[in-house]
Amino acid sequence: MFQAGCLFISLLVGSIGLPLSGGYTSGYFGDIKARVINGYDASPVPHMVALTVGEQSKSLVCGASLITKRHVLTAAHCIDAFIDKGKLSRSLTGIVGTNDWNKGGTHYTFSGNITHPEWDSKMVNNDIGILITSQPVTLNKYVQIITLNFQFIAGNVAAIINGWGQFEKESKRPSHGLKELKLYTLDGSACTSRLRRRKTNFILNSTLQISTITQKNYGAGPGDSGSPLILRDNRQQIGVVSWGVNPSASGYPDVYGRISAYKSWIKQSVRLRI
Repeated sequence: MFQAGCLFISLLVGSIGLPLSGGYTSGYFGDIKARVINGYDASPVPHMVALTVGEQSKSLVCGASLITKRHVLTAAHCIDAFIDKGKLSRSLTGIVGTNDWNKGGTHYTFSGNITHPEWDSKMVNNDIGILITSQPVTLNKYVQIITLNFQFIAGNVAAIINGWGQFEKESKRPSHGLKELKLYTLDGSACTSRLRRRKTNFILNSTLQISTITQKNYGAGPGDSGSPLILRDNRQQIGVVSWGVNPSASGYPDVYGRISAYKSWIKQSVRLRI
């Protein structure tokens, strides 16, 4: 297994206005900006949640998915960025029911979080967490709970990611409109082989992670962290965006937390209230 570092990977969190200025900077992962690269305008996606911070001026942080009326599924590193002295920042907000995170929709605050107990920020394993809304989310035509698929998904399966962020690699501003990109899953050995071109001792943990591949200049990028990877045929969630090679959309696989690995943890977690 590899030690994350040397700008090999980028956690795909968005550029944050608070509490950091300008962009998210990490000693491990370099400068992290927000982008869904060369995606297409999405139709309404009722399970999508935009995670933002700020009151007078909002900043996009990550994506997420609604899995119950009280629970939002995202990446652990999205939550980590807003934990201060063991408590979740009150500035973090979830927005549902809109394709434009900067206007419309319904805003929900969070009463707490459940980060996977074995989340490893150095190895970027078990990069999954749950945010608990302060009030139950009201469901309607534009706000719906996504179905989680707990089957093990192999390679060459048609999938979709949705996310907000920079539409082009050169842009420094997040797109307000939700984007969509069609891609295919990649089996573990193929992912390992491709990523070893950048890191010779890399091994994908296929039990915990799933990957996708598409052509160069297309793919997930910083700002898509926490967004759901879904099956194209039935729109069920199979992954949570975690990380990719820096720079993004450079033709290498993107890596996600694998939903099937966390069936017991998710089911136990959604029974809790904070």
